[in-house]
Amino acid sequence: DVISKVTEFGPWTSVALRDVMRSAWRQNNLQTLYSASQVLAALDKSLYYSERFIGKGEIIDYTVSQASLSDAVSQNKTMSAAVLNELQKTRVDGALILMNNYSARLTEVKELLAASRDIREKQLDVLAPKIAQAFSNLQIAITEQQKTLDGAVTSTVSTAKSGTIFTGIAIV
Repeated sequence: DVISKVTEFGPWTSVALRDVMRSAWRQNNLQTLYSASQVLAALDKSLYYSERFIGKGEIIDYTVSQASLSDAVSQNKTMSAAVLNELQKTRVDGALILMNNYSARLTEVKELLAASRDIREKQLDVLAPKIAQAFSNLQIAITEQQKTLDGAVTSTVSTAKSGTIFTGIAIV
């Protein structure tokens, strides 16, 4: 499911950035700690707007989410260039990979929602009235047939009643 990938990669990126921050704090690397917190703030904004986009389907939320994510990616690249510790650089670059995956999945969700909206508006909105009319016609036909059958049932009951009375009189 494409949407679950968005909700998976986004939070995992947040976890990766928190790991960078924890490591920077242990190394007393305040610049990396600050940079990672800035990247995380931009990512959190992106996550918030992506959830709104998934929930409401409004393109403005997608645009804000992608812009915030682009900001986070840019800041992450700057942070990666400044980090000297190779292990820390690996963590920072890992977060970048997750952000890129998150961005790609979010774009896929946008395309999926656009295709769904297109189907709803151009196909279902056209077919739904035709289907409703067909059901209405079917209901009218069934009602008319039931009226015809009601007459046949009444006739059959009347004949059966007359036959029973005649048979009863003949026996007596």
